[in-house]
Amino acid sequence: MRHKFCTIATISLLGGYLISNNQLVQADIFDEPLQNIKEMKVVKSKEIHPEINNSTEYISNNNYEKLEKCLTNQLGKPYVWGATGPDNFDCSGLCQYVFKNALNISLNRTAEQQFHQCHAINHQQVKPGDLVFFSYNNGKTIDHVGIIVSGTNMMIDAQNNGVVKESYTSPWWKANIASFGRIIK
Repeated sequence: MRHKFCTIATISLLGGYLISNNQLVQADIFDEPLQNIKEMKVVKSKEIHPEINNSTEYISNNNYEKLEKCLTNQLGKPYVWGATGPDNFDCSGLCQYVFKNALNISLNRTAEQQFHQCHAINHQQVKPGDLVFFSYNNGKTIDHVGIIVSGTNMMIDAQNNGVVKESYTSPWWKANIASFGRIIK
């Protein structure tokens, strides 16, 4: 059996074949020749999962101002586990409240559920309004979430000191970063 491997930024799996650049590339389970599929319509991955180039897919500068205003109005409010506002928050409750009240975007309730609602992005793609997720057990679970705000590596989150603005690259937070994510409306 032949095994073909390729390094491709975006691929799709179709009946045991990888689709790339209008070419069927044999996935390692079939012993059939490679076929050209130029006559076949190939659905680009962005039609299935939107490309994540910038935050304008879900949040314009004007909308970020709404998000930031709502978020900064929560600064100093106390942390209460399971609280979703408007007087107390836990981390995911803060995210849920702010996105709903500022942008009418419904987020799921827990940090882990919000993690699964996001499109993963890398740190170089992070923009204000994106989410940063933390795990206290090496990625087995998502345990905390913050909202990226303007400033160098800054987030607003609800934690044991209440709703605060802080750096997600401080030693405690940086060691526990699990992922960055973008909510697409």
